[in-house]
Amino acid sequence: MDYFSERASWRQGNSGKSFTSPVKNSFVVSTETHEQKEALFYLSFMLLETKCYRFYLSGMIASFIYIADVKNVLEKYSRYFGADDFKTKRTALKKVEFLEVNLQSRLNAIQELKSVLIRDLR
Repeated sequence: MDYFSERASWRQGNSGKSFTSPVKNSFVVSTETHEQKEALFYLSFMLLETKCYRFYLSGMIASFIYIADVKNVLEKYSRYFGADDFKTKRTALKKVEFLEVNLQSRLNAIQELKSVLIRDLR
């Protein structure tokens, strides 16, 4: 059984952000197949990026979103799972995520190189 964790708290602006392992203040969405898990993961990510979850925020000091609201939003937009457009966007997001990780590792290597060069100047 595959799962991804749906953050239930809005703290640090992570409401609706999908994770690959459970975290505090979260609930788990279970799926029967890996493809369903991946589709829900990217659907939730797309909804987060388009700020669809903001409408459902509650609370004055520490904003939060009800699990039922997230479930309703996911069910409402899950009709796009089979659409070719959704698959195209999901594939594009995977590629962008890969490029982002690759770029971040290169930036880390550049920062490390700078540190070494600065240490050599002393």
